[in-house]
Amino acid sequence: MSGNDNWIDPFETEEERLSDKEDAGKESESQKWLIILLSTTAVLIVAAIGTFSVLMMNRPEGQKEVAAKSSQQFSSSSEVSVNQQSSSSSEFSAATSQSEASSSVSLQTSRLTDFQRGDYSSLAGRWRNQAGERLVISANGNFVNRDGSAWQLSNPRANGSQIILDLSPNPGYGGNTDTSFGVMFMLGGVPDDLGDKDQSRDRMIGFSQTADRVDLREPIDENTYYLE
Repeated sequence: MSGNDNWIDPFETEEERLSDKEDAGKESESQKWLIILLSTTAVLIVAAIGTFSVLMMNRPEGQKEVAAKSSQQFSSSSEVSVNQQSSSSSEFSAATSQSEASSSVSLQTSRLTDFQRGDYSSLAGRWRNQAGERLVISANGNFVNRDGSAWQLSNPRANGSQIILDLSPNPGYGGNTDTSFGVMFMLGGVPDDLGDKDQSRDRMIGFSQTADRVDLREPIDENTYYLE
């Protein structure tokens, strides 16, 4: 016998044939739903893959945004740190300047006290001007000018950042009694606007005075002396 699909079993009853058709219909229906289920699953898988791809494509941009925010935060933090360091540096400089000014005032006060006691040992030695001319001061206040004339330091007094010292003629010196001379003493590092060039060193500037005025000796450079 051949494998003809239209072959009818002569021994099969009508009920059996109807039952076979019903089973074949159920099997066809199951296959149809299976195909639908598989198709739906495939669509969901494709959609999931597409969503994942989109997320992966967008991920670097998100990372860039996060990196940009982190960079901005770091930049802001760095600016704050720099500003804090600058502020601390300024405060330290101001504190240092105040400390130096306080130290200068203290030293000037100490020098003035010594001078008022007749102790000029801190000035003792040879003093020289820009032209190379010298004068000599002794610990007791004896003052020998560059021309060899002898004077005595006296009447020390404060004048702001300066200490004023009069020069009185020593006994036996025939000076002009109507005019007195003196020197302005300034500590090294204490600035002034008198025109002396090297303000980092202790220095003296000569002056002449009358009852109503004080005149610095000109030119200033030649009348400014520094301790050698």
